[in-house]
Amino acid sequence: MGRIVKLAALLWLAGEIALLVLAVSMLGWPATLALGLATTILGFLLIARAGRETMTALRQSFADGHTGGAAITLDGPLHAIAAILLILPGFLSDLIGLALMARPLRAVLVQSYRPARRARTDTIDLSPEDWQASRADAQGTLPPDWRRPT
Repeated sequence: MGRIVKLAALLWLAGEIALLVLAVSMLGWPATLALGLATTILGFLLIARAGRETMTALRQSFADGHTGGAAITLDGPLHAIAAILLILPGFLSDLIGLALMARPLRAVLVQSYRPARRARTDTIDLSPEDWQASRADAQGTLPPDWRRPT
């Protein structure tokens, strides 16, 4: 596992350096620095917006009687990760951050992460009488022959 992380970090660094060299050769140093500064400022603006949008979506979801769901609980963090990638120096992280800013891509990622729903087989549906009997059993007020074996 450690080798994979080291290899991924090395490949990321190589990609960042390659894109920096490409940007400098195409745009020159001043324009490359300006572009890097612009994406950093954009990242700071977007991280504030991501927080506001997530809070608004959560409030609306709770007002509608829902508990949030994966669309809200995953879309907000993905939006924040995109903004953080824009803040970090480097054009590879900027490209990935810009890609994550696209709602369709975030929607695909949220949908692919959502676990499949299974029918629960370990749930017991009690009638009101059974529930009262269970409560009485816990209080020790049931006749001995009605109590659960211990």
